[in-house]
Amino acid sequence: MLLLGSALGFPPEHPGLSPGGPAALPLLAQRELSTEHEGTIAHYDCAPQLSLAGPEQVEWIELDQPGLLRVELSADAKDGLHLLLLIDPTVQGDRASGCLAHNADVIIEPVLPAGRYLLVVDSVESAPAAALPYQLAIEQLPAGVWTRLPLAPGIEWARHWDPSIPRTVSLLQVAPEARDAMVIRRHDGCEPIAAVAERIGALAGINAAFFSMRCEPLCLLASEGRTIAQSHMGKGPQRTLGWYADEPLRWAWVDEDLNWAGVDFAVAGYPSLVRAGEAWVDPSDASSFQTHRHPRSAIGATAQGAILLVAVDGRTELSAGVTMDELAALMLELGAVDAINLDGGGSTTLWVRGAWPGGVVNHPSDNEQADHFGARAVSDGIYVLPPSPSSEHSTRVLGGSSENNAR
Repeated sequence: MLLLGSALGFPPEHPGLSPGGPAALPLLAQRELSTEHEGTIAHYDCAPQLSLAGPEQVEWIELDQPGLLRVELSADAKDGLHLLLLIDPTVQGDRASGCLAHNADVIIEPVLPAGRYLLVVDSVESAPAAALPYQLAIEQLPAGVWTRLPLAPGIEWARHWDPSIPRTVSLLQVAPEARDAMVIRRHDGCEPIAAVAERIGALAGINAAFFSMRCEPLCLLASEGRTIAQSHMGKGPQRTLGWYADEPLRWAWVDEDLNWAGVDFAVAGYPSLVRAGEAWVDPSDASSFQTHRHPRSAIGATAQGAILLVAVDGRTELSAGVTMDELAALMLELGAVDAINLDGGGSTTLWVRGAWPGGVVNHPSDNEQADHFGARAVSDGIYVLPPSPSSEHSTRVLGGSSENNAR
């Protein structure tokens, strides 16, 4: 658990702590920096060049597991605000020691031991005269632990961080009875997943097909019984997942420039990752696209008919990405019996409503930073809508899948 306590001004002793939720899931705290109180601390040993004589707000954070800690500060006017992370501070006059990290708006500590820490938002003397509202987003990823959060009946968001690789994985799992909440959307040109998800009122979303420089999908896509794009990657037949809301999943190899009749929704990918419970990656392709580690997105299905939507971060100091063989192994580990690769690289984006400022929960790599701000505009996406009242109470289980050819 991540526990949180707050106090205005530097606290002489620990305040009571309240649960902030599972440690690996973000905690959003709305705060206000009041100018009615003078700042107690002006100097910190991790930022000796700064004089922070303005008011400060202190959060006590308690982590019961070691792992990665990330804190982001957002405010309409945050000039003059600073984030500081301390442990067991010693105070002499207006100076505090024990400071671990300092930044203007983001602190990332990759391997932080379990324990109790102080998170301080401090200000310079020239900070705005009026009270200043701001938001803190705090998350911890325990090392080597899958943490899961139900978003709605049959819909779950999970995360995992392995510091030994390093690798960060985000997962949306949609149970068979919640499948009617899934839709595929072709965007108006190229748009960020977050923008489309907000517009259509989605609960979550992930990028889908590869696309051209003209923002045209290069893989077969079908939505609500209508083909919205055909495959033309030049890779031959593409493995494709199709489904009706109330029937078992279907898999097919669909030739380029053809439709797949008889399904409500379909998405093709390249290459195939898992087939009939075994890794199934094209061994003839030894290109860097296959053999080098990159950010990746994938879709798969379990033997029970649950859909797995996976985003693996890469190209940052916190996550190296995966090769195609490693992605296939990961999908098997997650329980997939069939899976395909979707567009990856800078396109890899997973969005969950309300889970982080802006909703992006993975670390898109287009800005080459391990943060939530590097999302690329893409041509299409797979979205999970809030389940309808009838599906929330459904007990019908739609397991299994079948495979055929459409050529």
